[in-house]
Amino acid sequence: MSSVAALLPILNAGEISSGREKDLSKLGMTALDPQTLRITLARPTPWLLDLLTDQTAMPVPRQAIEKWGDRWTQPRAYGDEWAIHAEEWVPLDEIDLMRNPHFHDAAAVKIDEVDDILTDDSSAALKRYETGELDVIRSLPRRICPRLSKSDRANCAAITYSERLLS
Repeated sequence: MSSVAALLPILNAGEISSGREKDLSKLGMTALDPQTLRITLARPTPWLLDLLTDQTAMPVPRQAIEKWGDRWTQPRAYGDEWAIHAEEWVPLDEIDLMRNPHFHDAAAVKIDEVDDILTDDSSAALKRYETGELDVIRSLPRRICPRLSKSDRANCAAITYSERLLS
């Protein structure tokens, strides 16, 4: 699934994404307060909560965008707003995330570091997973599900189920 596809059930998301609609106020999303987001859907979407786990649906701090402009996604552009921050980013290859010691509740953050390896080659990713180089794979080719361990087959089934819902 493309990242934009995760947002398409939201009212006018497809039109805005394609450029057919320029008025961003027509997007079916409204921040009611700093902790509440209202989402209006174009059609019933029972799997919406799964879609909202996609990276394109993650909230971003307005103050970071206002401060950094187009560079807000660059490593270390984040201030104290997020629990983790990008320490290093090699486009189309890897993102190294580190715990942000300046986060308001840094003591509660249990992960010190995450290395997010980006690849389009799911077979190579699977080999790296099987050797222990990777801890998690976000998508697996369906054809390999039967050869996985019992717990990994359960993960594969969940991924396959989600892919079927979205296709």
